[in-house]
Formats: sequence, structure tokens, C-alpha cells
Amino acid sequence: LELFARRKDDTQFPVEIELSYVKTKEGLMVMSFITDITERQRIAAELERQRSFLRNVIDVSPSMIFVKDYDSRFVLVNPKTAEMYSTTVEALIGKTDAELNPIPKEADNFLEADRRVIASGEPLFIEEPITNSLGETHWLQTTKVPIVGADGNSKYVLGVSTDITERIRSEAALKESEAKYRSLIETMRGGLVMFDPENKITYINDRFCEILGYSRDVVIGTRAVDYVDPSNVPTLVSHVARRQDLESSTYE
Repeated sequence: LELFARRKDDTQFPVEIELSYVKTKEGLMVMSFITDITERQRIAAELERQRSFLRNVIDVSPSMIFVKDYDSRFVLVNPKTAEMYSTTVEALIGKTDAELNPIPKEADNFLEADRRVIASGEPLFIEEPITNSLGETHWLQTTKVPIVGADGNSKYVLGVSTDITERIRSEAALKESEAKYRSLIETMRGGLVMFDPENKITYINDRFCEILGYSRDVVIGTRAVDYVDPSNVPTLVSHVARRQDLESSTYE
């Protein structure tokens, strides 16, 4: 029983009271043990404040934050994690990826990674795909670390995942664009050469090599003027200068 007691100076303080009955020769008596729990309540209030603060930090994080046990069951998740599986925080607790992810291979990979971290006690940094309940595949950059208990053993894994889907898509689009561009210039009928402001060649296509009879390894790093008749060098230099001023020109 917890209630407030009143001191002689009329101040109140919390106490815990234990009541028990004792048989005596005078009859049944009530015995009471009273404990001042002011400090205990202060510590409990501070712990609750810290717990609430940490919960708020987890909940407002734009990253997925979760804790799973050895069987990959969620024991703690934030709203961002629940959102990925189109469910609530409460509904996700106790569930596994295998129960939510429509791709068994992905769920197996999550379980293997979780158990590896718990068993080894070492953190893991990976990029991994995850398919939500709508069948949409996202890419995550995930850090997983073991949670070590007082006995020195790890029974849980803490994960923090950032959705990098847009980055992955942008990189794939860039690679595709570069591949198309490279295919275009390598199959064009004319020779193509690129050189820097110092007149050193940085790129040539296959057709350029065919026209002049040099291999790519020989040409890269040399000067463009080395492949022009000396009498035409001033004309080439003049046209290059005009092009650097964003003025288009053609030279024969």
C-alpha cells in the first residue's frame, strides 16, 4: 500500500505500508511496517522521464529503428519501421519479417544477419532490399549492433535502417545514361576526341583510333596538336580558344 504520510511540520511524503495481523494474548493485533519511498519515487520518476525522452527520440527519427531477438521477432520498433510494413507499432511487436515480408529470401537474409550479429557480438553494416506488404521494393542502408546484457551475452540486435531507394534509383539511372552515351560515341561514324584545357587528350573513341592508326593506350595523355600537321596547329589552337569561349566552330 502506497500513500502519503504527514510529518509533524505538516509536510507530506510518500510511504509504503505493509500490514499484517498478529495473534497475541490480548487478541488479534495489526502490525504495520512503514517505509519512506521518497527517493525510490524520485528515481522512478527520473527513469520514466528518460524512458519517455528516448521513446520520443526513437519515434520522431526519419530512420527505421528496431530491436529483434534471436528468432528475429520485433521487441521494439518505431513508427517508421511499422510504416514500411503498413501496420502499427503495437501490431508489429512479436511479429517476424517472415510473417510480413512477401519475399521469403529477404526474410531469410534478415534472420541470418540478425543471428550473425547476436552470435558474433560484432556490428554489421549492409545495404539490403526490403519488400513491403504492397509489393514495393525499397533499398535500406542498415547498421546492426548487438545489445549486450549484464551477463556479457547478447540476446538482441539493434537495427537502424535508412531508406536509400531514391539514391539507388538515381545511381542506376546515371549508369544507364552513361552506358547509352558511351554506346553512342563508340558506334558513331566519326572519330571523337576529348582533351583538357592543357591540350592533353582524356578520351577517344574506337573510330578515332581506326582513323589515325594509334591504340587508345598510346594516345591518352598526349597532346591533341601532336596529331595535326604543324602548319595547321595555329588554326586548331585558334578554334579551340573560340570553343572554350562557348563559340561553336567547325574546322577542316
